[in-house]
Amino acid sequence: SVFIIPLFGIILFTLACLLYVPLKWWQFRSRGAKQCFLDSLAYAHRVHGEQSPFTACSLYRLGHYYILQGELAAALYCFESISSMKVCQADPKGVPYHIMSGRICCALDRFEKALEYFELALLLRKGPAVCSAMHIQQIHHYIGKTYTKMGQHDKALEHYQEAVNAMHEKGYKLNMETAK
Repeated sequence: SVFIIPLFGIILFTLACLLYVPLKWWQFRSRGAKQCFLDSLAYAHRVHGEQSPFTACSLYRLGHYYILQGELAAALYCFESISSMKVCQADPKGVPYHIMSGRICCALDRFEKALEYFELALLLRKGPAVCSAMHIQQIHHYIGKTYTKMGQHDKALEHYQEAVNAMHEKGYKLNMETAK
């Protein structure tokens, strides 16, 4: 009985993943994948707790499901839930969740909130952790994109320049063919 409970969670998660990939092709016409993700989330929350990596993983998958469905508000709820977890607040591993939350906020025209997420991601990346030039470039790009949507082109240009500088500092060469 000790192995049955974790095994049940693994089976639910596997079923959700198996349905996720093939149904993505069919634009998720079936509610099966969503229900599997919700069941997996409920199980992770019940067994492992609200702050567990298993819960974060289930929220991550559910958030991507909602993005593919065009339900950005629901996706934002999932990614904000992950971003608010204690492990993501001060850990550089939380950077992708903050970036995704910011991207969704920007798509929903919640620019100030998007900038908060991007700034938090940038702050975590500039901390004592090993900096990824790609993450820093990506964060500055999205900050620039947000400022562009806000009509603040001078600030946007500063961040686009920071994105290019971050790549140059790490030895990346700008290839105009890939930049197009």
